[in-house]
Amino acid sequence: MPNDSDSIGVELAKGEGIYLFCFARPPMPPVLNAGGLDDRYLVSHRVFKDIIAVLSKVSIEEFCGPSAESRMKDISWVGPRACRHEEVIEQAMRQSPVLPARFGTIFSSLEGLEKLVEMHHDTIRQFLD
Repeated sequence: MPNDSDSIGVELAKGEGIYLFCFARPPMPPVLNAGGLDDRYLVSHRVFKDIIAVLSKVSIEEFCGPSAESRMKDISWVGPRACRHEEVIEQAMRQSPVLPARFGTIFSSLEGLEKLVEMHHDTIRQFLD
């Protein structure tokens, strides 16, 4: 389903996941190649037919497990990341209609994200239309 000639590859290291900001319409300009939720990973995108997933790598450990529960209750940790989530979506909105993802939407693999897009492709496309 991905159109590799039009997409940015995302190779995950151990402990990394894929953070989804939103879905949009192609083409997505390279302006989104800025910092993701933090400055460790860049925002990129992956093309699935006529839908773009705006995404970034993320440390799964930050969002899963016992220490993540307390972190998610700490506004000094959540606040800046939630604001950055919104900023990336707003950047994408300047180029395309978007379907925002909920803060903290993480996939363990590109295949998992691809399955979601395949299952809901028509609904996502209709929303963007």
